Amino acid sequence: MKQIIYLFAILVLSACNINNKQTNDDTSYTDDSEIVVTLGDWEEGYYKDEFGDNTDVKLVYQKVKGTHQYEDTEKMDMTADIIVDKEEVMFRLLSANIYVSDEDDIVFRIKDEEGDVYEFIMKANKNGYLRTTTEEDDIILKNLLFKGGWLKVIAEVNKMWGKETYHFTFNADCLENAFDD
Repeated sequence: MKQIIYLFAILVLSACNINNKQTNDDTSYTDDSEIVVTLGDWEEGYYKDEFGDNTDVKLVYQKVKGTHQYEDTEKMDMTADIIVDKEEVMFRLLSANIYVSDEDDIVFRIKDEEGDVYEFIMKANKNGYLRTTTEEDDIILKNLLFKGGWLKVIAEVNKMWGKETYHFTFNADCLENAFDD
């Protein structure tokens, strides 16, 4: 009987120590003078120069998974990069280690959380980065991203042998925090 009481006392004391430790840990990390700005799903980076060194031009980006498929094939995995700096928004689509970079017109349809759908004609540069074709569309796209929320994207590439479709979703929340200076 003494052993049961002794064991019970040890368990009670251990529980008290654990609760005290958790309380102490929670308060020891707070610093009221430091303000932490969240970037949500965005990550910070900088453009690189020709030597691979960081420049002073800041950007934020996300790398998200999605799917793509040719007209009559099964869906395959793909990756989309979303890159935003103070000047522009760019996308890069990667499927089977090949960038979609040699196509003339790629149609992006983006649906926001309210159900509104926006359509953009994108063109790729030689490195596979897709940009809007007009300044007006660039402004609309930036405003859409800065509004935040989950955005669903369908990108359609018309090729000589058929249409290739890309699907991905990303969270644009907290983008405004990256460029508050």
